[in-house]
Amino acid sequence: MDIKDKTSFLLNGANLQDYLLQTYRTYHLYFQSILFAVGIILFIVVINTIGIVKTSSALIILYLIWGLQLYLSSSFKKIVLARGDSVNYW
Repeated sequence: MDIKDKTSFLLNGANLQDYLLQTYRTYHLYFQSILFAVGIILFIVVINTIGIVKTSSALIILYLIWGLQLYLSSSFKKIVLARGDSVNYW
């Protein structure tokens, strides 16, 4: 392998790692946007409902969405940091 092949190999590896990093960041942004929209809708439902049963069920769903958001954020943070290390390695 000459120097040109090695350089091309390293550049292709770096491009792939950077592409994967940006893809993970985009997925994370999509998930967070969807959860944010659902959270706002549920918050409006909680404010506008009069019945205690409807309000408590909407609050429970809101807390579940919040828990899912925390879980996804921590999971995606680990993935993005690991992918960032791969990009820095290349």
